[in-house]
Amino acid sequence: EIFNQNVLLFWSPNDRYLAFIKIDLQDVPKANFLKYDLSTDNNDRYSIPYPKAGDTLPLLDVYIYNVRSGKTIRVPRPNEYEKLKSDLYIYHVVWYCDTCLSIVYGNRAQNSSIIQLYDIQTINTDNDKIIFKTRYIEETRKGALLTRFLKPFFSPMGTYGFIIRFDPLNFDKITQKAYPYIVRIHFNQTHPQIDATFSSDLCVDEIIYVDNFKQIYFTASRQNNTIERQVYRWNYTNEQIDAECLSCHNDNESCGYANAKFSRGNGSYYILECYGPKIPYSTLYNRTNKLSIIKPYVPMGEKNGLRKRVNKA
Repeated sequence: EIFNQNVLLFWSPNDRYLAFIKIDLQDVPKANFLKYDLSTDNNDRYSIPYPKAGDTLPLLDVYIYNVRSGKTIRVPRPNEYEKLKSDLYIYHVVWYCDTCLSIVYGNRAQNSSIIQLYDIQTINTDNDKIIFKTRYIEETRKGALLTRFLKPFFSPMGTYGFIIRFDPLNFDKITQKAYPYIVRIHFNQTHPQIDATFSSDLCVDEIIYVDNFKQIYFTASRQNNTIERQVYRWNYTNEQIDAECLSCHNDNESCGYANAKFSRGNGSYYILECYGPKIPYSTLYNRTNKLSIIKPYVPMGEKNGLRKRVNKA
Protein backbone atom coordinates (compact mmCIF):
# COMPACT_ATOMS: atom_id res chain seq x y z
CA GLU A 1 0.00 0.00 0.00
CA ILE A 2 2.82 2.41 0.86
CA PHE A 3 5.05 1.56 -2.11
CA ASN A 4 2.32 0.82 -4.64
CA GLN A 5 4.43 -2.14 -5.83
CA ASN A 6 5.60 -5.56 -4.67
CA VAL A 7 9.30 -5.35 -5.59
CA LEU A 8 11.61 -3.46 -3.25
CA LEU A 9 14.93 -4.30 -4.98
CA PHE A 10 16.38 -1.88 -7.53
CA TRP A 11 19.50 -2.70 -9.59
CA SER A 12 21.72 0.05 -11.00
CA PRO A 13 22.12 -0.03 -14.82
CA ASN A 14 25.65 -1.49 -14.59
CA ASP A 15 24.63 -4.07 -11.93
CA ARG A 16 27.24 -2.75 -9.50
CA TYR A 17 24.80 -1.44 -6.90
CA LEU A 18 21.60 -2.85 -5.45
CA ALA A 19 19.24 -0.42 -3.74
CA PHE A 20 16.72 -1.84 -1.32
CA ILE A 21 14.27 -0.59 1.30
CA LYS A 22 14.68 -1.63 4.91
CA ILE A 23 11.51 -1.80 6.99
CA ASP A 24 11.80 -1.51 10.78
CA LEU A 25 8.65 -2.79 12.51
CA GLN A 26 9.98 -2.55 16.07
CA ASP A 27 7.76 0.34 17.22
CA VAL A 28 4.66 -0.59 15.23
CA PRO A 29 1.68 -1.62 17.41
CA LYS A 30 0.65 -5.23 17.08
CA ALA A 31 -2.77 -6.68 16.38
CA ASN A 32 -3.76 -9.97 17.97
CA PHE A 33 -5.45 -12.78 16.09
CA LEU A 34 -6.58 -16.31 16.83
CA LYS A 35 -5.53 -19.22 14.67
CA TYR A 36 -8.23 -21.86 14.72
CA ASP A 37 -7.11 -25.47 14.49
CA LEU A 38 -9.90 -28.06 14.51
CA SER A 39 -7.43 -30.88 15.13
CA THR A 40 -6.61 -29.62 18.63
CA ASP A 41 -8.60 -28.38 21.59
CA ASN A 42 -6.53 -25.21 21.95
CA ASN A 43 -6.53 -22.23 19.61
CA ASP A 44 -3.24 -20.43 19.24
CA ARG A 45 -3.00 -16.68 19.51
CA TYR A 46 -0.52 -14.80 17.34
CA SER A 47 0.37 -11.16 16.79
CA ILE A 48 1.56 -9.21 13.76
CA PRO A 49 2.65 -5.55 13.43
CA TYR A 50 -0.40 -3.76 12.08
CA PRO A 51 -0.66 0.04 12.41
CA LYS A 52 -4.10 1.60 12.58
CA ALA A 53 -5.06 5.21 11.91
CA GLY A 54 -2.82 7.50 13.94
CA ASP A 55 -0.47 4.70 15.05
CA THR A 56 3.28 4.65 14.53
CA LEU A 57 4.17 3.51 11.02
CA PRO A 58 7.10 1.29 10.00
CA LEU A 59 10.43 3.13 9.85
CA LEU A 60 11.63 3.18 6.23
CA ASP A 61 15.09 3.84 4.83
CA VAL A 62 16.86 3.12 1.55
CA TYR A 63 20.18 1.29 1.57
CA ILE A 64 22.67 0.61 -1.21
CA TYR A 65 24.69 -2.59 -1.42
CA ASN A 66 27.96 -2.56 -3.40
CA VAL A 67 28.26 -5.94 -5.12
CA ARG A 68 32.04 -5.65 -5.54
CA SER A 69 32.98 -4.59 -2.02
CA GLY A 70 30.11 -6.30 -0.21
CA LYS A 71 29.44 -3.17 1.86
CA THR A 72 26.08 -1.53 2.55
CA ILE A 73 25.47 2.17 3.17
CA ARG A 74 22.34 4.05 4.21
CA VAL A 75 20.94 6.73 1.92
CA PRO A 76 20.37 9.94 3.92
CA ARG A 77 16.91 11.45 3.94
CA PRO A 78 16.20 14.95 2.64
CA ASN A 79 16.78 17.58 5.33
CA GLU A 80 13.13 18.64 5.16
CA TYR A 81 11.99 15.13 6.09
CA GLU A 82 14.71 14.12 8.56
CA LYS A 83 12.48 14.78 11.59
CA LEU A 84 9.51 12.83 10.29
CA LYS A 85 10.99 9.51 11.45
CA SER A 86 8.30 6.90 10.79
CA ASP A 87 5.86 9.44 9.31
CA LEU A 88 7.76 9.17 6.03
CA TYR A 89 6.66 7.38 2.89
CA ILE A 90 8.94 6.18 0.11
CA TYR A 91 7.05 6.01 -3.17
CA HIS A 92 9.64 5.34 -5.87
CA VAL A 93 13.32 4.45 -6.27
CA VAL A 94 14.72 5.13 -9.75
CA TRP A 95 18.27 4.77 -11.14
CA TYR A 96 18.91 7.19 -14.00
CA CYS A 97 22.63 6.46 -14.51
CA ASP A 98 25.18 3.99 -13.13
CA THR A 99 25.87 6.12 -10.04
CA CYS A 100 22.78 8.35 -10.03
CA LEU A 101 19.80 7.56 -7.84
CA SER A 102 16.44 9.25 -7.44
CA ILE A 103 14.14 8.61 -4.48
CA VAL A 104 10.62 10.00 -4.17
CA TYR A 105 9.66 10.69 -0.54
CA GLY A 106 6.35 11.83 0.89
CA ASN A 107 4.87 12.91 4.22
CA ARG A 108 2.10 11.09 6.04
CA ALA A 109 -0.53 13.64 5.05
CA GLN A 110 0.39 12.88 1.41
CA ASN A 111 0.21 16.55 0.44
CA SER A 112 3.97 17.04 0.07
CA SER A 113 6.60 15.08 -1.80
CA ILE A 114 10.30 15.45 -2.58
CA ILE A 115 12.09 14.01 -5.61
CA GLN A 116 15.62 13.77 -4.20
CA LEU A 117 18.59 13.12 -6.49
CA TYR A 118 21.80 11.50 -5.20
CA ASP A 119 25.28 10.78 -6.52
CA ILE A 120 27.39 7.82 -5.44
CA GLN A 121 31.06 8.76 -5.23
CA THR A 122 33.82 6.17 -4.93
CA ILE A 123 36.25 7.11 -2.15
CA ASN A 124 38.53 4.11 -2.64
CA THR A 125 38.27 0.52 -3.81
CA ASP A 126 36.07 -0.59 -0.92
CA ASN A 127 34.17 2.54 0.12
CA ASP A 128 31.49 4.73 -1.40
CA LYS A 129 29.92 7.98 -0.32
CA ILE A 130 26.39 9.16 -1.05
CA ILE A 131 25.94 12.89 -1.55
CA PHE A 132 22.89 15.05 -2.09
CA LYS A 133 22.73 16.38 -5.62
CA THR A 134 19.51 18.36 -5.94
CA ARG A 135 15.80 18.00 -5.27
CA TYR A 136 12.38 19.10 -6.42
CA ILE A 137 9.45 19.64 -4.04
CA GLU A 138 5.90 18.88 -5.20
CA GLU A 139 3.00 20.05 -3.03
CA THR A 140 -0.75 20.31 -3.27
CA ARG A 141 -3.02 22.74 -1.42
CA LYS A 142 -6.07 20.52 -1.70
CA GLY A 143 -6.52 16.77 -1.45
CA ALA A 144 -3.63 14.32 -1.71
CA LEU A 145 -0.92 13.75 -4.29
CA LEU A 146 -1.47 10.81 -6.62
CA THR A 147 1.63 8.77 -5.88
CA ARG A 148 1.71 6.75 -9.08
CA PHE A 149 2.03 9.99 -11.06
CA LEU A 150 5.13 10.99 -9.07
CA LYS A 151 7.46 8.36 -10.54
CA PRO A 152 10.10 10.37 -12.43
CA PHE A 153 11.51 9.49 -15.85
CA PHE A 154 14.80 11.12 -16.80
CA SER A 155 16.60 12.33 -19.88
CA PRO A 156 20.24 11.20 -20.28
CA MET A 157 22.35 12.10 -17.20
CA GLY A 158 19.33 13.51 -15.41
CA THR A 159 19.24 16.98 -16.93
CA TYR A 160 15.47 16.79 -17.15
CA GLY A 161 12.94 14.79 -15.17
CA PHE A 162 9.35 14.12 -16.18
CA ILE A 163 6.33 13.41 -13.99
CA ILE A 164 2.57 13.52 -14.43
CA ARG A 165 0.86 16.35 -12.63
CA PHE A 166 -2.74 16.54 -11.51
CA ASP A 167 -4.28 19.73 -10.13
CA PRO A 168 -7.30 19.00 -7.91
CA LEU A 169 -7.79 22.75 -7.35
CA ASN A 170 -9.74 22.87 -10.60
CA PHE A 171 -12.37 20.42 -9.41
CA ASP A 172 -14.66 23.13 -8.05
CA LYS A 173 -14.32 25.44 -11.03
CA ILE A 174 -17.09 25.04 -13.56
CA THR A 175 -15.12 26.63 -16.39
CA GLN A 176 -12.00 24.51 -15.81
CA LYS A 177 -11.41 20.79 -15.70
CA ALA A 178 -8.63 18.85 -14.03
CA TYR A 179 -6.71 16.51 -16.31
CA PRO A 180 -3.38 14.78 -15.68
CA TYR A 181 -0.59 16.25 -17.81
CA ILE A 182 3.18 15.89 -18.21
CA VAL A 183 5.63 18.44 -16.85
CA ARG A 184 9.37 18.76 -17.44
CA ILE A 185 11.56 19.54 -14.41
CA HIS A 186 14.93 21.16 -15.08
CA PHE A 187 17.30 19.68 -12.48
CA ASN A 188 20.53 21.31 -13.71
CA GLN A 189 19.92 24.61 -11.95
CA THR A 190 20.22 25.92 -8.41
CA HIS A 191 16.52 25.51 -7.68
CA PRO A 192 14.95 22.87 -9.94
CA GLN A 193 11.67 24.06 -11.38
CA ILE A 194 9.12 23.08 -13.98
CA ASP A 195 10.18 24.75 -17.21
CA ALA A 196 7.91 23.06 -19.75
CA THR A 197 4.39 21.66 -19.65
CA PHE A 198 2.63 19.35 -22.05
CA SER A 199 -0.94 20.51 -21.60
CA SER A 200 -3.27 19.82 -24.48
CA ASP A 201 -6.62 18.11 -24.90
CA LEU A 202 -5.12 14.80 -23.75
CA CYS A 203 -5.66 13.09 -20.41
CA VAL A 204 -2.28 11.49 -19.67
CA ASP A 205 -2.36 8.08 -18.00
CA GLU A 206 1.24 6.82 -17.86
CA ILE A 207 4.76 7.73 -18.99
CA ILE A 208 6.28 4.72 -20.76
CA TYR A 209 9.79 5.72 -21.83
CA VAL A 210 12.20 8.60 -22.43
CA ASP A 211 14.77 7.85 -25.15
CA ASN A 212 18.14 9.37 -26.04
CA PHE A 213 16.66 11.35 -28.94
CA LYS A 214 14.65 13.85 -26.89
CA GLN A 215 11.41 11.91 -27.24
CA ILE A 216 9.04 10.96 -24.44
CA TYR A 217 6.48 8.20 -24.95
CA PHE A 218 3.27 8.04 -22.95
CA THR A 219 -0.28 6.71 -22.97
CA ALA A 220 -3.26 9.05 -22.92
CA SER A 221 -6.87 9.43 -23.91
CA ARG A 222 -8.68 12.31 -25.51
CA GLN A 223 -10.86 14.29 -23.14
CA ASN A 224 -13.99 13.48 -25.12
CA ASN A 225 -13.20 9.76 -25.29
CA THR A 226 -11.86 8.59 -21.94
CA ILE A 227 -12.53 4.87 -22.58
CA GLU A 228 -9.71 4.72 -25.13
CA ARG A 229 -5.97 4.67 -24.50
CA GLN A 230 -3.46 5.51 -27.23
CA VAL A 231 0.33 5.71 -27.36
CA TYR A 232 1.80 9.16 -28.04
CA ARG A 233 5.25 10.59 -28.64
CA TRP A 234 6.35 14.13 -27.78
CA ASN A 235 9.64 15.88 -28.55
CA TYR A 236 10.18 17.59 -25.21
CA THR A 237 12.58 20.19 -26.67
CA ASN A 238 10.02 21.38 -29.19
CA GLU A 239 8.07 24.51 -28.32
CA GLN A 240 5.03 22.99 -30.01
CA ILE A 241 2.86 21.05 -27.58
CA ASP A 242 1.41 18.77 -30.24
CA ALA A 243 2.16 15.08 -29.71
CA GLU A 244 2.25 12.39 -32.38
CA CYS A 245 -0.20 9.53 -31.90
CA LEU A 246 1.59 6.28 -32.75
CA SER A 247 -1.35 3.93 -32.35
CA CYS A 248 -4.19 6.00 -33.82
CA HIS A 249 -3.43 5.25 -37.48
CA ASN A 250 -1.53 1.98 -37.62
CA ASP A 251 -2.06 1.13 -41.31
CA ASN A 252 -5.84 1.11 -40.89
CA GLU A 253 -5.64 -1.44 -38.09
CA SER A 254 -8.35 -0.65 -35.57
CA CYS A 255 -6.88 0.07 -32.14
CA GLY A 256 -8.70 1.67 -29.26
CA TYR A 257 -6.56 0.54 -26.34
CA ALA A 258 -2.78 0.40 -26.72
CA ASN A 259 0.52 0.28 -24.88
CA ALA A 260 4.20 -0.05 -25.80
CA LYS A 261 7.24 -1.94 -24.55
CA PHE A 262 10.80 -0.88 -25.33
CA SER A 263 13.92 -2.96 -25.87
CA ARG A 264 16.57 -2.87 -23.17
CA GLY A 265 19.64 -0.68 -23.53
CA ASN A 266 18.96 2.43 -25.57
CA GLY A 267 15.40 1.53 -26.58
CA SER A 268 16.12 1.28 -30.30
CA TYR A 269 13.09 -0.96 -30.80
CA TYR A 270 9.64 -1.04 -29.33
CA ILE A 271 6.55 -3.21 -29.64
CA LEU A 272 3.27 -1.38 -29.99
CA GLU A 273 0.58 -3.57 -28.47
CA CYS A 274 -3.07 -3.17 -29.37
CA TYR A 275 -5.47 -4.85 -26.95
CA GLY A 276 -8.75 -4.12 -28.71
CA PRO A 277 -11.55 -3.59 -29.43
CA LYS A 278 -10.82 -6.16 -32.18
CA ILE A 279 -8.47 -9.15 -31.91
CA PRO A 280 -5.23 -8.07 -30.20
CA TYR A 281 -2.05 -7.71 -32.25
CA SER A 282 1.47 -6.37 -31.85
CA THR A 283 3.63 -4.26 -34.15
CA LEU A 284 7.41 -4.14 -34.05
CA TYR A 285 9.07 -0.77 -34.73
CA ASN A 286 12.48 0.75 -34.70
CA ARG A 287 12.61 4.42 -33.80
CA THR A 288 11.09 5.58 -37.09
CA ASN A 289 9.81 2.63 -39.15
CA LYS A 290 7.46 -0.29 -38.80
CA LEU A 291 9.20 -3.65 -39.15
CA SER A 292 6.42 -6.21 -38.80
CA ILE A 293 2.90 -6.86 -37.57
CA ILE A 294 2.60 -9.90 -35.32
CA LYS A 295 -0.91 -11.35 -35.20
CA PRO A 296 -1.43 -14.34 -32.91
CA TYR A 297 -4.30 -15.67 -35.02
CA VAL A 298 -2.29 -15.84 -38.30
CA PRO A 299 -1.49 -19.40 -39.59
CA MET A 300 1.89 -20.77 -38.58
CA GLY A 301 3.38 -20.49 -42.06
CA GLU A 302 2.71 -16.77 -42.18
CA LYS A 303 4.15 -16.37 -38.69
CA ASN A 304 7.39 -17.91 -39.89
CA GLY A 305 7.44 -15.46 -42.74
CA LEU A 306 7.07 -12.62 -40.27
CA ARG A 307 10.02 -13.91 -38.29
CA LYS A 308 12.16 -13.98 -41.42
CA ARG A 309 11.27 -10.40 -42.29
CA VAL A 310 12.03 -9.29 -38.74
CA ASN A 311 15.42 -11.02 -38.86
CA LYS A 312 16.26 -9.32 -42.15
CA ALA A 313 15.33 -5.95 -40.68
